[in-house]
Amino acid sequence: MEIRFSEQERVLMIALFGELDHHNSITARERIDLKLSTGSYKKIIYSLSGLSFMDSSGIGLIANGCKTAAAIGAVVLVYTQNEKYLKMFQLAKLNELCRMIETEKELNTLWK
Repeated sequence: MEIRFSEQERVLMIALFGELDHHNSITARERIDLKLSTGSYKKIIYSLSGLSFMDSSGIGLIANGCKTAAAIGAVVLVYTQNEKYLKMFQLAKLNELCRMIETEKELNTLWK
């Protein structure tokens, strides 16, 4: 799995690529927590468009991100067009903790 961080003003984009499973989520969480601890962000955007697979560990990763974001006063947005991931987030009620973005146009608007 690969993680790419992009920053623009006080917005952090976390783009995930490859497979997000139990083994990869531990390392990903550590890297993301380290990045969040080094900046003061008002928005944190998770882009899941590069994932080829995600299991329930992805829900835990995003939920942890929401908890960390709340502690620093930031909001979390999750971008995905994958219907399976959207359904997983709805079932886990993760969409109540963060905002779901389903279109690239909306993502680009929020990123700027």
